[in-house]
Amino acid sequence: MTGFANAITNNTSPSDAYIYYLPLGVELKASTKPTCNSCLQRTMNIFSTGASNSTLPVARTYNNAAAAVNQNCGSNFVNGSVAVTSGAAGSWRAPAADSMGVVGLLGLVALVVSWTELLL
Repeated sequence: MTGFANAITNNTSPSDAYIYYLPLGVELKASTKPTCNSCLQRTMNIFSTGASNSTLPVARTYNNAAAAVNQNCGSNFVNGSVAVTSGAAGSWRAPAADSMGVVGLLGLVALVVSWTELLL
């Protein structure tokens, strides 16, 4: 969560926060130039695991975002291509006890960030 908190409060690179919208099904803006660091790599690695499950919104957003990140940070900075499979038994799933809390928190943060951008 520290990476997320740093991203949404980073005044020098506000586009860092856009990576965290991927699991909500929000495409990465073409103009986004996130900071190329280990936090971005770890976050995209986590998202790549979820992106293989077609039932998760990140499956629709990850590959394009990974291509954009690799174009900005280097061709092998993150996994550039995740094969999407059906959400059949045995596929990756978010922890049930916490999934709605995380999704709700991310939705709230996305709303606050969008609202804040309108004020600036």
